[in-house]
Amino acid sequence: MTLQQLKCFIELSEELHFTKAADNLYVSQAAFSYSINSLEDELGTKLFNRTRKSVSLTIQGRLFLPYAKQMFLSLDSGIKKLHSYQNLATDTVRITYTRAIAFGQFSEKLHQFCMRFPQVPIELIPAGSTEAALQTLHDGKADLAFSYAVGCDLRSFPVYTQNLRIAFSENHPLADKEQIELSDILHEDFVTGTQKGVMRDHLQHIFEHSGMKPHISYTSEDAWAQLMYVTTGKAIALIPEGAYNVPHVIYKTLNHPVSRRQVFLSCLPDTPLKAGVKTMIDFFVDSSAVIISDRPEVTL
Repeated sequence: MTLQQLKCFIELSEELHFTKAADNLYVSQAAFSYSINSLEDELGTKLFNRTRKSVSLTIQGRLFLPYAKQMFLSLDSGIKKLHSYQNLATDTVRITYTRAIAFGQFSEKLHQFCMRFPQVPIELIPAGSTEAALQTLHDGKADLAFSYAVGCDLRSFPVYTQNLRIAFSENHPLADKEQIELSDILHEDFVTGTQKGVMRDHLQHIFEHSGMKPHISYTSEDAWAQLMYVTTGKAIALIPEGAYNVPHVIYKTLNHPVSRRQVFLSCLPDTPLKAGVKTMIDFFVDSSAVIISDRPEVTL
């Protein structure tokens, strides 16, 4: 059985006229008739009733027709899928992200994406802050931005929630406590980022939520330097879950309703999406790969 035989069968089932069906496929009537006859011989049954004045489908022809059409639909879908796969390898997906997001779920999900779509080339562009990441996106230097905030002029999707932990020296009096309450750390010295740092903002938000202020004794833009303060027992720190693995530092869950951060995936709203970019959005937002126009999105 050949594709040409099936094409002839479907065309004749619609035209019910040998000459018209043959002309539509740009083949001679003799070649067209041969395809129909050979298909019937292979199937062992007549697909058409033929008289001098008319052509009609037999019962067997009517039974076989939807399956023949479905085969061509499946073939067309397969060709489109193949072309889509090939297109994924042509454009690099440029991803910007804040350093606080770089670990934990983000790195795990990115690893899973690359395992599933190894043909998609990516470029990673770290940013020092949410503002810097979103600016990189606005400047056209990145296709996607992972950050803690969304912009009113961006198309943004919530992709996962990141837990925040309290980092202690292993010799800290609270090191053996399973879960930390805010009351436990009211008078502790904190080390965090500068005035524009994401973690500093969230640390203050956690305390302000309960009508208090954190005691910030040390600041540093460098996350490793912050953890050195923790290691020496000089301070404690608010750290994204899974962010760093430093000797002599332990991480504890803070029992507080806002000790989590929502991570958003953003893109420019009026820019045509490359195949790889659309595939990455689909993957991060929902592994079921629903069309992105149907996804819940956040616009502020």
